[in-house]
Amino acid sequence: MRRAIFALLLIGTAGFLTTPPARPEGNDQLMNGIGLVDYSRRSAVRVGAWTRYHVTGKSDKGTATDYTMTIGIAGEERLWGEECFWVETSTQSKGASSAIVTLMSYSVFQDSTPFVHMQYYTRKNIAELDASGTSIDVILNTGTSTTAGKRHK
Repeated sequence: MRRAIFALLLIGTAGFLTTPPARPEGNDQLMNGIGLVDYSRRSAVRVGAWTRYHVTGKSDKGTATDYTMTIGIAGEERLWGEECFWVETSTQSKGASSAIVTLMSYSVFQDSTPFVHMQYYTRKNIAELDASGTSIDVILNTGTSTTAGKRHK
């Protein structure tokens, strides 16, 4: 069942991942919505739950931002014996789109300050596909550094 959910997750995001990554205007980073998930109660995170934000703004320098971000709980997976859930973030801006899926540990719900430590509970990211359409998983090494990672195909 988990493999089927993961396969659906990859198929569902394949359309976003195969288009050239779009960035909301004025932003050079791929946007990840893991910080917009409610980690105060586990019942808020269930497979199929989603929300959508429409963001507009303008800086003092005249740079405009206008994009829509959809964040959803796309599935569950056990990684190295640990129960985890997938957070999918898709961003649409001016006809282009980008997506990233992040595997988060359910242990985040046991932390008293989950927003401060949320990167510690990130286990894997998928933000692109290789030429054959296989996802490029970036498994994060949270034992030594929350930003170090290894790319796996």
